Amino acid sequence: MYALEDENNDLFKNVFKLFENFKNRDEIAYRKITEEIVWAVKKNILFINVEEGILKPQSKLDLLAIREILKEILQ
Repeated sequence: MYALEDENNDLFKNVFKLFENFKNRDEIAYRKITEEIVWAVKKNILFINVEEGILKPQSKLDLLAIREILKEILQ
């Protein structure tokens, strides 16, 4: 993810904001599919359920990794 910061700082910031939504939740609702959602889905980090309009991590391990990244960056 840090390579993303070097490549596209705006996208990095938006992905980070997206991940912050998972700090205390297992899934989140979305209104539209944004560039950061597309990035996370292409990287197989998040799963998008278009029928229910929710995003969730691909696995429990991905959710734990997102939370660890948040802890590391926010310290």
